[in-house]
Order: sequence, then C-alpha cells, then structure tokens
Amino acid sequence: MSTDDNIIEFKIRQATEKLIGQIEPRFKVYDDPRTYATAELDRVVCDVFGWLEPFEPAADTWRSMPLRLVHHAGAGWHLECGPVNLDAADIALLRQAIEAYDAAVGR
Repeated sequence: MSTDDNIIEFKIRQATEKLIGQIEPRFKVYDDPRTYATAELDRVVCDVFGWLEPFEPAADTWRSMPLRLVHHAGAGWHLECGPVNLDAADIALLRQAIEAYDAAVGR
C-alpha cells in the first residue's frame, strides 16, 4: 500500500468516526420530545448536527444533547440543544463566546 493510500484510508477512517459520533450518543441523552410544538406549531427539524456532550458537574456525569436547526410557528427559526431552545439573541451571544474562546486559544 502506498503512502497516498495510507493517507486516504486514514482520512476515511477519521470521517467515519466523526459521522458515527454524530449519529450515536455516547452518554445519557438529555432532550425533550417537544410534542406540543410538533403537534400545535408545525415544528419541523430542518437539520441535525450531531451531539453536544458537555460535562454536568452537579451530576458528575456527561450528557448527550442533540443539536438541531428547527422552525415552527411559535419561535420561527431557532436551534434546539437538548431540551433548550436558542433564539437569535442566544445564538449571537454564543457567537461572541466562541470568538472569545478562539482568540484565547489562538485560533
């Protein structure tokens, strides 16, 4: 097997592991079924980005929370992170925090 083949195989393995990580949660799932929004507000999940897996210090455990792009009649476009809905103001604040993090770690 050539070096190029090894590189291609490694990249395929990396992509596969990343995809599996997006499909299968590694920890207890923390989410909400949102039955009211689905039934009454025409909730539509437009994209699923995988799982955020933060550590919860109070419970001394990790959680898996799905991250979704959603639209419904009540909130319009928003992100769902587990049981939490994030609107435009929340997303703007997250962008500021991520920019600060990137600057702090030299990205």
